[in-house]
Amino acid sequence: MKNKFLVRVMVGAILILSPLSFCQAEGTVTETWTTFGEPNKVILNWTTTTNGNATGVLTKYIRGEVYQVVLVSTSVAVATYSVVLTNSAGVDLLRGTCSALASNSTVVVCPGVSIRDGISSNVTRCAWNDIPTLSVTGLGTNCSGRVDLYWK
Repeated sequence: MKNKFLVRVMVGAILILSPLSFCQAEGTVTETWTTFGEPNKVILNWTTTTNGNATGVLTKYIRGEVYQVVLVSTSVAVATYSVVLTNSAGVDLLRGTCSALASNSTVVVCPGVSIRDGISSNVTRCAWNDIPTLSVTGLGTNCSGRVDLYWK
């Protein structure tokens, strides 16, 4: 009697969980949050899968003005790759500036809207109040890197 029950439970678990294996996100993105005062910082470490992509939705909100995004590739097998950091409406915080990153470089982006008055230029910071999604594309298998995001 107990064996039949266990068999039914196991078959049920297999039937329920097997479709979930087809819905997993591409690659991995892990978060490390630092909030010892301002500016706030989150480090997003990413690793690609066999399709060369890594995608992940953060677990917390970014609330405030984003000041700096640092992109570092630690093991990349191609000449260029792409990084997009979007909000729930699909708007790229990086505004397309990271669509062809060199694999052997560290890139610093100060997101915002450029303002030029003919004499000097300045950047108005981006206000952010959303849970971002990080997408890294165009890489080989098991490539890795990180994105550091700073905001106040």
